[in-house]
Amino acid sequence: MEIRKIKENEVEQLVPLMQILFSKWEELDRYDKLDQKYFRGETHTNFLKEHIKKSNLIIAVENKEIIGFIDAEIKERPKLYQNKKEGQINLLYIKEEHRSKGAGKKLIEEVLNIFKENNITFITVNTHARDKEANEFWEKRSFRKYNIQYIMEENKNG
Repeated sequence: MEIRKIKENEVEQLVPLMQILFSKWEELDRYDKLDQKYFRGETHTNFLKEHIKKSNLIIAVENKEIIGFIDAEIKERPKLYQNKKEGQINLLYIKEEHRSKGAGKKLIEEVLNIFKENNITFITVNTHARDKEANEFWEKRSFRKYNIQYIMEENKNG
C-alpha cells in the first residue's frame, strides 16, 4: 500500500469516494441533503484541484486504485490562544472492503507526521455528530469531544 499526497490528475478518482462519504451524512440528517449535480459536474473536481494546493490531501493506493483518503490542513487560530496553529483533519474515508487493514492508521500517521514537522500540537477532527461509527473511531484514537455545534431546525423566534 502506498501513502502519498494526491496528484491533480488523480482528483477525478476521488470524487466518487467523497460522494459516498457525504451520502452517509445525508442519511444521518435531513440538513445534509446533497446536490447530486454538484458531484456529476466539474464543480467539485475543480474545487478539489484548487483545494489540494493548500491542503494535505493524502491518499492510500493499492494496485493503482485509490482505496482511501484523508484531508487535513494547518489553520491559524485566533490570537487570544497560546496554540497559534491548529492541525485540522477534515475528512477520512476508506472504501468499505479495505477497512480494518491498516489504511486508515497509515493515513492518520502520515498527517500526524506533517503536523509534527510543523510543530502543531493542537489537533482537531471534524465529523458528523450522528455518525456513531466515526465518533467511536476517533475516540479509540485518543481524540475527545471538544466543541459542540447546535442547529435550530426551525426559527420559532419570530
